Amino acid sequence: MERPGPAGECPNWVGVRIEDGRQSLVTLPNWSGRAMRAARVTSRLSLSDPDATEHPWSTVLQVACGVEAFINAVEHFIARSGLERWGHIEFPARTADADPEHQGSTVKRWAGIAAALFGPEWPKSMRLEDLDSLMALRNTLVHFKGDHEERIAPVALKEPAMLRRFKGCFEMRDPPRPWIDRVLTPGLATWAVDLGDGLIAAFRNSWQEQLDRIAIENLDWDREEEERLAKAAD
Repeated sequence: MERPGPAGECPNWVGVRIEDGRQSLVTLPNWSGRAMRAARVTSRLSLSDPDATEHPWSTVLQVACGVEAFINAVEHFIARSGLERWGHIEFPARTADADPEHQGSTVKRWAGIAAALFGPEWPKSMRLEDLDSLMALRNTLVHFKGDHEERIAPVALKEPAMLRRFKGCFEMRDPPRPWIDRVLTPGLATWAVDLGDGLIAAFRNSWQEQLDRIAIENLDWDREEEERLAKAAD
């Protein structure tokens, strides 16, 4: 098996299945970890070639892939683990049904799953507005729809909407340039990687705390059930 990546991420999840009396080794690629690893590579490349736009472009796409793959993996493992272990937690319908067709935006799925697991306040403390901006930029880069021409000289008084989204997040290039060239900077690449890594790390930490809490609750329930059965036997 491959060694963990530099951030500790595993390239694959591995499990053992028993089918028809025979053990099988199965694997599921860690698409999120792979995408974030690629994003870190392209982000570093952007620093060595600060005038180029292709490296920040690639970084945005990889981080978008990483955060979407992460929440998809969470849904996958929750559905496969058996929802009864989660007790009173009410998950969004798609998670409970393990429906392969994604419904709703990446941001909504992050907010919905996190709120179900960690409470309604958790999404408010995370950078989901920044994630929304990242996904909007990703969609613009991927789905060109014949946007209107942009006047770059003289500079328009009202900046393009996408430019306003990222105002103050990182250093942009000066006009006169198309907004896309002003945004696609090494600063954007660094910002995007920090956003993706931060969201995933925060979710993992809260996930572990939740699992620990559920394990303690289950132990308490088992102990109470044993005591009840013992009294009934007497």
